[in-house]
Amino acid sequence: MKRKMLVSLLALVTAASMIVGATCAESAEKKKTIKVGSFSTSRFAAEAGVEPLEKMGYDVEVVYFDDAVLPNTALQEGSIDCNIYQHEPYLLAYMKDNSGPSLCMVQMLYYPSYGLYSTRYKTLAEIPDRAHIGLYSDASNVDRGLRLLDACGLIKLVDEDKKLYSELDVVENPKNIKFELVAFGSGVRALGDLDACVAVGSHILDGGLDPRAALALEKRGSTGSDFTCGIAIRTEDKDSDWVKDVIKAYTSDASRDYMNEHYKGASVPVF
Repeated sequence: MKRKMLVSLLALVTAASMIVGATCAESAEKKKTIKVGSFSTSRFAAEAGVEPLEKMGYDVEVVYFDDAVLPNTALQEGSIDCNIYQHEPYLLAYMKDNSGPSLCMVQMLYYPSYGLYSTRYKTLAEIPDRAHIGLYSDASNVDRGLRLLDACGLIKLVDEDKKLYSELDVVENPKNIKFELVAFGSGVRALGDLDACVAVGSHILDGGLDPRAALALEKRGSTGSDFTCGIAIRTEDKDSDWVKDVIKAYTSDASRDYMNEHYKGASVPVF
């Protein structure tokens, strides 16, 4: 009797598992709404694949955040399906400092120009002693900004290969430059109070300025890190069919044309 009950119980468990599995598979197949998170100044990249995705039958919503951390927080929480606004060093730094579901990059999309901008001076030589220069405050962008200032000769970093440089690694500062940390995306607003600021070209464009009018521009690949931006997802979703469709849409000719038309050189598609 006990053996019959055990067999019956096992049969019920197996049947229930099959039903749950089938339901999950059916749910995955029916995913037709995709929410893309982005930062306000990355909107052209986030919008570039919307129409191609809609032609595949998806309903697409782009959700904009006014803080550079929130698109990753929302992605971990599941309120969005992917985000488009960041480079991998930023994502890795975020994951190091924050617990929660693993996030990963699945496709690189565009390289955002990165430069030193000023509304007070037109050349590097005009930068005065004790100038106040802004850097985005997160660790990856402090590193990137310092590398740019080192490359254009305003400072010298310690002669040591490091993943992330900080102000403590500045060994020569002949003009006694003061580094001011500003929130990501606020470079244009900060220019009114600073002698110069390191900023992303799309932020400069969004502020109504010319992204090509930099005192110095970063050369892609010159820093030893890849600051190309792309699509981030929850790692658990990387084999999903909808992720493959997202990649296909955002690397389409239509997506490339949209970015080129709207970014005006501030960001360059890499696919």
